[in-house]
Amino acid sequence: MAETPQPQGGVPPQPKSRRGCKIAAIVGAVILIIVIIGGILICTNIEKIGKYALNKGIDVFEGQIIDNLPEDYDVERVERAFEEFRHAIEEGKIKGERAGTEIQALTTKIQSALADDELTTEEVDEIIKRIEDLAN
Repeated sequence: MAETPQPQGGVPPQPKSRRGCKIAAIVGAVILIIVIIGGILICTNIEKIGKYALNKGIDVFEGQIIDNLPEDYDVERVERAFEEFRHAIEEGKIKGERAGTEIQALTTKIQSALADDELTTEEVDEIIKRIEDLAN
């Protein structure tokens, strides 16, 4: 009779394990569950996240404007305008696509005014007027 060929080294082959596939499937399922839960949390809190991000941006701009104000400019006027702006956001007065467009225009104006690290009275007055218009 013919002998069955033996693998090299004389050790018979072991049956393939499916354990690795099971672990990969479990890890994949856990990751999928985490992504789904994260998506749900983000969707349910998107408004809060947006307000938080907007307020942080406002804080940065307010600080930059105050740091670069012309001499003798009324710092309290700037602080008051930004505070009214924050309050309007919290109350929901500033929302929607129109508000997003206006906030983007305001952001662009502030960035261009700060480009030379020196604000003129006219630039600050225009920024404050835009902020007051948005808040009311």
